[in-house]
Amino acid sequence: MVQKMGISVTPPICENLLLWAPTQGFESKKIQEPFLMDDPLPECIRSHPKLDKIFQLVDGLGFHSQHLIIIPNAKVRGHRGMISFGENDSYYIAETHWRVSNVYHHPIYLNEWPISETRKLEGNWYCMMGRNGSQYFHWFWDELPRLYSALPHLPPDTRFLVAEEICDYQKDSLKALGVLPELCLFQNHHTDSIVERLWFPTASGHSEQAAVSPMIAKQLRKALVDKLGHHENKGTRRVFISRASARRRILINENELAEHVTKLGFEIVHAEKLEFTEQVKLFSECSIVLAQHGAGLTNMLFVPENCKVLEIHGPRVTRIHYWMMTRALGLEYDCFVGTDVEHSIDENEPDFKVDVPKFEAWLKQVLNNK
Repeated sequence: MVQKMGISVTPPICENLLLWAPTQGFESKKIQEPFLMDDPLPECIRSHPKLDKIFQLVDGLGFHSQHLIIIPNAKVRGHRGMISFGENDSYYIAETHWRVSNVYHHPIYLNEWPISETRKLEGNWYCMMGRNGSQYFHWFWDELPRLYSALPHLPPDTRFLVAEEICDYQKDSLKALGVLPELCLFQNHHTDSIVERLWFPTASGHSEQAAVSPMIAKQLRKALVDKLGHHENKGTRRVFISRASARRRILINENELAEHVTKLGFEIVHAEKLEFTEQVKLFSECSIVLAQHGAGLTNMLFVPENCKVLEIHGPRVTRIHYWMMTRALGLEYDCFVGTDVEHSIDENEPDFKVDVPKFEAWLKQVLNNK
């Protein structure tokens, strides 16, 4: 197949597939009710001006119901969830890429990405290749919640498109939810698949705001922990997640903190060195998880309901993701904010340090309140 690349008229972008579905003749079904995230901000956030300003943006937000839409003859392009429909790729879907601008700047949309294979797939299909689905957090907090809510409504013969470079934690988590390897078909970044029927779920919340339906989040946790978790000593372990191998947002005095917290009964864990099933078992036994902001905190998805999550934020760059996870999962949350350092490897994601005496006093108070 010859692909013409270069300047061309770009097709329209569909911002809301549910609104477009009736005009296109697509079948749709509501699979989850709307929900509201309206928990009060904890004192640790309200007492810090920058955190308070950032976190207020998601306080009291409501999110739409979730729907499952059947798209006939959809084209799944590449390995990161670029989906088009209509004759000659008339429309592109924005919902898999969070916002319209992410589609506008995508090389596939701009016809600047080489496609070497186009194949036709008969039957019912589901796409497990999201925009950032290769990242640990986004896999477990974007892709799996959407899949989990859709699974009961998919036809029994549904098959799944997965990225060719799918990693072990993705395979293991899919298998735990009943999506077995024989149901999956690999797709690489230079392939288009035209599928007879694509079952497309709208978001269960919103990716950029890290919002997931609390009901879906808790059900997903139970499904994964029941299958892979370990219930001996449940809810007694204290874990400090190390980011010693991080290449940015480095906590420069982590070793000093680690020395202190081990005296308080914390285990130092390098999550990236553990198999996925080992991570589920470990975190399903935790009573406290302490960590600098980073992907390792995604493992709070597997902790018991009485677990407390303690997050260490940098003073200049911080994000709401793990606070939002605790809200959806019904977990206790507290945080500590570090201080600036003079030089950083990456100024866009700056390194920082922690005032150890202040940290020790904060942690002592948190543990006394546990």
